[in-house]
Amino acid sequence: MFIFRIVRTIIGILIIFGIGYLFGYKGVKFYYITSDSMLPSLEPGDRLIGIKANTLSRGDILILSDPDEPGATVVKRLIATENSTVKIHEGTLRINGEKIHEPYLKENPKYNLTEEIFPGKIYVLGDNRNNSADSHIWGPIPVDSVKSRIVFRYWPRSRISPIGRNSLLRHIP
Repeated sequence: MFIFRIVRTIIGILIIFGIGYLFGYKGVKFYYITSDSMLPSLEPGDRLIGIKANTLSRGDILILSDPDEPGATVVKRLIATENSTVKIHEGTLRINGEKIHEPYLKENPKYNLTEEIFPGKIYVLGDNRNNSADSHIWGPIPVDSVKSRIVFRYWPRSRISPIGRNSLLRHIP
């Protein structure tokens, strides 16, 4: 019995340290989607897990400080990092002149734009481009506005899935 209590105590301590590691070092946070700006990739009611975003890659789904509402957050896809040029023309996205295939879009954007992304800035867009307040309205945003990188959807059960880096952002040959 005594050995069982010691083993149980050690396992409990390891679990506590594991949780502390996840929430402290990895910065694990939980999020709830309330808008349709990321349809069809994320739906209202989806519950997500995000981690501290130490490095960013094009295609990451991010939680950001809302530029329009202090204290609030928004979820968007990272389209371009610093020292890039973003162009949307006739529904097609080009980054540094390269045409980007975006299979996750609800519909092609109905607007045209050209933006240069300077150091310390990023460009983010919702997957529901025509119904999303994002960088096409705000312009490039500071990289330090990133709160988390989404890594997993845990609810609803029918849509449980990892959300990998660049999983849906591919180049057209």
